[in-house]
Amino acid sequence: MRVFLIIILLLTVVQISNGQEKLLDILPLQDGVVTYTKVVQVEGVTKDELYLRAKKWFVTTYKSAKDVIQLDDKESGTIVGKGNFRITYYAREPLIDHTISISVKDGRFKYEIKDLVYSDKQGDKFAIENFPKGWAGRKKLYETIDKDINSIIESIERGIKTKIGDDW
Repeated sequence: MRVFLIIILLLTVVQISNGQEKLLDILPLQDGVVTYTKVVQVEGVTKDELYLRAKKWFVTTYKSAKDVIQLDDKESGTIVGKGNFRITYYAREPLIDHTISISVKDGRFKYEIKDLVYSDKQGDKFAIENFPKGWAGRKKLYETIDKDINSIIESIERGIKTKIGDDW
């Protein structure tokens, strides 16, 4: 009887811990860090043109691209920016800081969004991967972040795939 109770207890603990870890499956992990990345083909477009489109995307997306862009290397075709966005998460009014890197080559570009950090008006701050153990709402937070990051990704892809017009 005692062995039977111990087995049930162990199975329950394993099930609970597995269930909690699966919540993190909402966000893409790369070496333990939440990272959204993809290489996008844009046939027939030069590296210089893709670079200009990426730069324009930063300028039109953020209030102050000058404050956001941390690295701007036209020669290597890389732009790295650090920004944030506000999400709806209970009454905490959090910001999610993030790093966006866009690299371009002839006919393709790669974006990478990572270094996600939660901060709120109550003074809480943590890397998204380190959700506080005593908090509830982990799944809601991850789903909200995932939705907003995917919206940013759609914006990046649309902005860089769209030809800069000369028809004014």
